[in-house]
Amino acid sequence: MSGLLRGLVFFVVLGAIVYSGLRPHALPVADDTQNLLLHVLAFAALVGSARLAFASTHAFWTVLYSLIFALMLELLQGLFPEGAVSVPAIAANILGVFAGLAVAQSVKQLVHRRQARQGW
Repeated sequence: MSGLLRGLVFFVVLGAIVYSGLRPHALPVADDTQNLLLHVLAFAALVGSARLAFASTHAFWTVLYSLIFALMLELLQGLFPEGAVSVPAIAANILGVFAGLAVAQSVKQLVHRRQARQGW
C-alpha cells in the first residue's frame, strides 16, 4: 500500500473520531456497553492506522499521542451543553489504544515472518 493511501486511511479514521466525538449530539447507540465498545474500536483503528501510516515512528510515540488525543477529546466533550466527561469512556479509549497497538504489532510480526519465509 502506498504511503499516500496509508496516510489517507489514518486521516479518515482521525476525522471520523473527531467528528463523532465533537458533534453536539451523541451517536445513537442501544446502551452504554455499545457506546464503550465503539470507543474501544475507534481508538484501536486509530492506533492501527497510525502504525500503518507512520511505520517508522516508534510505538511509544504513537501510544503517547493517541492517549493525549483520547483524553483531550473527552475533556472537550465536557465543554458542550449536553456533553459530559465520562471516566468509563476514557478507560475505553485507553483500552482501544493498547488493543490497537497489540493488533498492529501482531500483524507486523506476521508480515515479517511471511517475508522472511519468502526470502524478501
